[in-house]
Amino acid sequence: MQQNRRRFVRSLAGGVVSVSLLGSVQTATADDRLLWEFETGSRVSNPQTIADGTVYFQSDELYAVDADSGDEEWRFEETTPNGPPTVADGTVFFGTSFDGVYALDADTGEERWDEPFETEGRVSGAPLVVDGVVFVGGGQNNEFVVALDADSGELYWEFEAGDEVNTSPMVADGTVFFGCDDHHVYAVDATNGEERWTFETDERVRSSPAVVDDTVYFGSDDTFVYAVDVTDGEERWSFDTGDYIEGFGDAVDASPTIVDGTLYIGTDQFNLYALDADSGDHIWHYETGSDVRSPTVADGTVFVGSWDENLYALDADSGEELWTFTGDAPVSTPAVADGTVFVGSNDEFLYALNADVDAAESGSRLWDGTLGHTDEWRHADQSIDIETGSNGTDTDEDESDGETDPEEAGTDDTDGTDDTDGADDETTGGDDGLPGFGVGAGITAIGSLSYFLKRRYTGNQMQPEE
Repeated sequence: MQQNRRRFVRSLAGGVVSVSLLGSVQTATADDRLLWEFETGSRVSNPQTIADGTVYFQSDELYAVDADSGDEEWRFEETTPNGPPTVADGTVFFGTSFDGVYALDADTGEERWDEPFETEGRVSGAPLVVDGVVFVGGGQNNEFVVALDADSGELYWEFEAGDEVNTSPMVADGTVFFGCDDHHVYAVDATNGEERWTFETDERVRSSPAVVDDTVYFGSDDTFVYAVDVTDGEERWSFDTGDYIEGFGDAVDASPTIVDGTLYIGTDQFNLYALDADSGDHIWHYETGSDVRSPTVADGTVFVGSWDENLYALDADSGEELWTFTGDAPVSTPAVADGTVFVGSNDEFLYALNADVDAAESGSRLWDGTLGHTDEWRHADQSIDIETGSNGTDTDEDESDGETDPEEAGTDDTDGTDDTDGADDETTGGDDGLPGFGVGAGITAIGSLSYFLKRRYTGNQMQPEE
């Protein structure tokens, strides 16, 4: 761990707020907020996963560091990870830039499968783990979503979409939901990979869906945020960010977080929106200086990173700016656990900051696990009667050969939940207003998919687009 504060210039400068400020921005010094920093060999551009007091995250290698001290526990150097990791039942699952999906022992970093599951292209998203099944989406040159055995990495089924799948899958009530570059959101049967319904937008969908109660929420590059029925994909409402901010309509690549009836989502036109989850009505929005990543909510505070090099802490009810943490490079989607906010930066550091909250993150991102997670996540209470050899695929033949086309890996089957000591593993999905899911077991925090998807691949590095 390096303590090189010259690499990260911190300030408490305010952004442009599109709601009335109710008070003054905090003026604590950077040293008051910084708990520790950890230097890697490349960008830290995806969300982190926190489980059992360890932070798992992707950079040039896959790292595991102590959440309290920032001391390195282990690193995996055998491949180039891509996308956020997922932690479930003592195993870290993640996708790579070149050679597929890996499963590692969460304590030691040793490989658990006899060999990685090979994919045809890069894995962009995070894996989701439900009832011993790993669901992985695609990525660059990868149109497949696959279901794998979590213990062995063997293939159960695969589903071929119409284009690249650059989102993390979400599983609820036996259905897998994911977005695709062919402008659709898909719902497929989790047991056999058969299509149940699709919903078409006017542009590609790179916003990982969130599911709350009987509604699926997601954004699209057509500037809209959508809410559709979980059963048949019928549209319930849509919100046009391009209409609301005239002249600035652009992609909604970030993934939504729903907490206490409010949906929070970032856009590429520099805004973070708070919308009524039932009606889609605008509550407030906050303007930053560049593209906004996927938000995290904890204890009444919204934490969100932006390409303007700031991490923002905003009041969840009003959008009032509470504090900012400013650096010299874009920052990732943050993760919050046990009163600490973890955030990566393109300056090659992972930072742990005093979050000024008393709890871990909450809401759909915690429950769903699609953008990283803490110890509380609902996957453990889902049951899937998987059908092997589905879609014309024979598990024994195809799995052993490793010739199938899986996709994204790298996060939990639930939304950004962490296994920190402050997490309440007894919380149930029903209590959180979610159907048929309990919160329990440890999961990894997901990376900022929208960040990766806005970059082009050059050699072994992902370079920002000009």
